[in-house]
Amino acid sequence: GYLIGLAHWVIGEDFAVVQLVNGWSVAVVLPLAYALGWHTRQWWATVLGAGAMYWLVDTHMLPYAKAGYTDSVFTGLVFVTLVLCRQAVRASPMWAAVAGVSCALAAWLPPWAASAEASK
Repeated sequence: GYLIGLAHWVIGEDFAVVQLVNGWSVAVVLPLAYALGWHTRQWWATVLGAGAMYWLVDTHMLPYAKAGYTDSVFTGLVFVTLVLCRQAVRASPMWAAVAGVSCALAAWLPPWAASAEASK
């Protein structure tokens, strides 16, 4: 919701903006999974994990992202949050503020909770 709203404010109100943000969110999952630690694994484990992640994204995320559902935005934001929290723990406490904001955005209201509340 809020990320799509920000994109509408910056780019303009069009359904293509929803698909664009959803596409970015789907596309960012694999590189963020690599940043979480796949690069420390054996090459075959990384290839196997990337293949499994491709199947998951292609089967369960991409069809809904093209239709305009915002679940993929939530998934991308969760992966960003995990990478930032990892960075805050390993590198510098300075990253903790950025990780905290990302955690707050990811925990604020997941898409399926928003649709459940709207149907009440």
